[in-house]
Amino acid sequence: MPSGPEGLETFWAQMSKHPACENHQLLLEPGYARKTIPVNIHGDCVPCTGIGKVWSKGLLALHWTSALSNGSSKTNCFSLFTVFEKLVAHGENGTVDRLFDLLSWSFNAMFHGVWPATDFQGKEYLPGSAAHKRAGPPLAGGFRCCVAGTLGDLEYTRVFLRLPRWSSAENCCSLCLASKRPHWRQDAAWTTTTWRPDTWRVWRNKSTSSIFKIIGVTACSIAADFMHSKYLGADQYIYIYASIMFIIIYILLPSTPEQNTLTMWEFIRAYYKPVQAFNDHSQSWACETERQGGRNQMLG
Repeated sequence: MPSGPEGLETFWAQMSKHPACENHQLLLEPGYARKTIPVNIHGDCVPCTGIGKVWSKGLLALHWTSALSNGSSKTNCFSLFTVFEKLVAHGENGTVDRLFDLLSWSFNAMFHGVWPATDFQGKEYLPGSAAHKRAGPPLAGGFRCCVAGTLGDLEYTRVFLRLPRWSSAENCCSLCLASKRPHWRQDAAWTTTTWRPDTWRVWRNKSTSSIFKIIGVTACSIAADFMHSKYLGADQYIYIYASIMFIIIYILLPSTPEQNTLTMWEFIRAYYKPVQAFNDHSQSWACETERQGGRNQMLG
């Protein structure tokens, strides 16, 4: 955790505004912002045999990582579980549910920050056993962990977390009660049905997956897997780049779009020069702004 307690404080100052943190038990813990490490759980089923063939077989793989880690995936991601998809028993009390029972127990112990006094089935350890003697003291010198997000593609969330199927005509979203039948305008009725933790927990059709036994984890904790959400193709980074610039120029910065464009361009130039970054955007909107004497033609 390269950013230290100060980085934790900065993270939770922003994360506490997220719907997933609404009425979260963590917010009641004294000094949580400097002592709680946010972690993510990622799951995916990847082809491992017959890759590219119709008879390809998949491997379910789960891992966890700190949301504030800095470095390569190889050093920051920790494997939790792998199993051939063909061997998985689906449904309640199946393979994945039993796994999530164990993970819930483990992550909840990390949330409380102390060695647990019971096993993952809720049974107290036998007096005199090694686990019984270890129970009670802090796990990590006063630090704790909290699951901030559950990541996966649409197939993973449907099959293994038992969340709504994306192609369903009714209830096709994990984060709200959207359906494909009504219109998609901004004033559509379903736009007011975005889940909050408390409303989702009392919904009679909510997922029964054991992963939701982890403290604070609800449908609001579901995060789309970026590699399955980004635009793929030769111009993928242009789409992402343009989207980020739009948010900064039209929403975040306080001045007019034209002035905000110039502000961003000066920032980029000032940043690129000392680090000697390669400029691959000589034909970008920002360069065009400069050539036109400060007026970006795209912005009108």
